[in-house]
Amino acid sequence: MMIPFVFAAVSLMAEPSLAARVDAMERQYDIAQAELLAKELRLTAQLDASERNLLLARCALNVAEIKRIDFERTPTEDRAQRQAIGKAIDAAADEALSDLANAPETSETWRVRADAYGVKIRSNYQAQRYHKDMEDATARARALDPKN
Repeated sequence: MMIPFVFAAVSLMAEPSLAARVDAMERQYDIAQAELLAKELRLTAQLDASERNLLLARCALNVAEIKRIDFERTPTEDRAQRQAIGKAIDAAADEALSDLANAPETSETWRVRADAYGVKIRSNYQAQRYHKDMEDATARARALDPKN
């Protein structure tokens, strides 16, 4: 009876990998999908910890970037709403940076780190605080892979 085995193999091949699903989520700017994938990644045993942490960081960065778009669209007069969104951006970016602490030493890891610092910059004060970290991470990413 090879039929159940064949169906199981086909169904496994039909489901995209977690990495492919994270790639798709980034293209769609889907915050619900990012949060769902992050939950799934935290529970999976399919990946080693460093690979999982990089994917988690990418999910968190996507959330921060979507929140940043909301921040930019919010009128400057709506100070309370912008502050709340700013806190959500920082929380997501900090989560990405935390996940990257145990991610592999790759150009992609450093690119995500640079983007996480960059999304936190919303004022001159924050630029003074995070710009050097962002530039250092960008330089490290390019040193590891000039095409990144």
